[in-house]
Amino acid sequence: MLDRGWYEFRWQIEYKQIWKGGLIIAVSAHYTSQTYPYCGHVSRKNRKRQAIFECVECNYANNINVVGAINILE
Repeated sequence: MLDRGWYEFRWQIEYKQIWKGGLIIAVSAHYTSQTYPYCGHVSRKNRKRQAIFECVECNYANNINVVGAINILE
């Protein structure tokens, strides 16, 4: 990874997926750790700690990676 970089890594994944008949969908990671996907509330205050997501609107709490994965999946 250190000798090629992220651009080359992404290009190789896209190339191999197309070659095998797959599909790549690029998803922006912006605000995925600050947005609760079910009530839609976006705020920096939702992420009070490094690994914990706590929605200030509906009090939902979970691991930040779980919430980010849900947002990306949506």
